[in-house]
Amino acid sequence: MKIGETVHITEGPFLGMDGLIIGSFQDRVVVTVVLESREIQMEIGRDWIAPVVARRSITRIENPKASQRKTG
Repeated sequence: MKIGETVHITEGPFLGMDGLIIGSFQDRVVVTVVLESREIQMEIGRDWIAPVVARRSITRIENPKASQRKTG
């Protein structure tokens, strides 16, 4: 992972938050997160983060059998 990449924090007190890598060292990174309208920077181990995978939005799920059901 490199500077400018969005990551998901997988360990520690900020578990579940997404942040942005703003610095990089051999085995640690500096990540910035927004917490209660404040930007916080932290230095954490690379093993505490994972890349954020782009999520596709599902607008509608079609089930042809559901539209053929009879009520009553």
